[in-house]
Amino acid sequence: MAAVIIIEFNEWHGECLEPQIVYLKSSGYAVSLFCTRKAHAAISEEAVREGVSYTECPRKKGIRNVIAAWRLIWRTRPDFVIMNTAQGSEALKLSLLPKPRRTVFVGTLHNIEKLKSSFGQKVIDTRMAGYYVAAEYLLKAVRAAAGKPCQFYSPLDKSANATATAPKADGQMLLCVPGAIEY
Repeated sequence: MAAVIIIEFNEWHGECLEPQIVYLKSSGYAVSLFCTRKAHAAISEEAVREGVSYTECPRKKGIRNVIAAWRLIWRTRPDFVIMNTAQGSEALKLSLLPKPRRTVFVGTLHNIEKLKSSFGQKVIDTRMAGYYVAAEYLLKAVRAAAGKPCQFYSPLDKSANATATAPKADGQMLLCVPGAIEY
């Protein structure tokens, strides 16, 4: 059974964790999750009940989180590491550390402009074998900027029992957009 670790150092993109866990478990992966307590609490109990190990970030931010994630990677030597947010200082620090030879890093990009303008993002990019984006229209731009494989996935692809929590009148449609909207 192939193993994967999903890492989220922040609390910004927790909505992307549960769909990945559900998909990976249904595809037969052994899933480990490394994230903050708040991000973990937002995932349904059903999604993490069986077959998902959880390691909590030791701090809200900082190098201790990076070291803990790095140790988890070396201890378990997974086939894949998914950086749920492949951006930011902690992702940068992790990308500078050595990794097990056969472990493949992929990540979700939430701000593709950083591929063009951020030196730190360019360093992170050297570690990534490919990317995921949460909006299909971003595929072409990421492939051009990174020159790596890129796939779209929908973090909103939840179970059929999902319901809208905001009131709406008959004939109206409710649209939800996670995170910031970019041009």
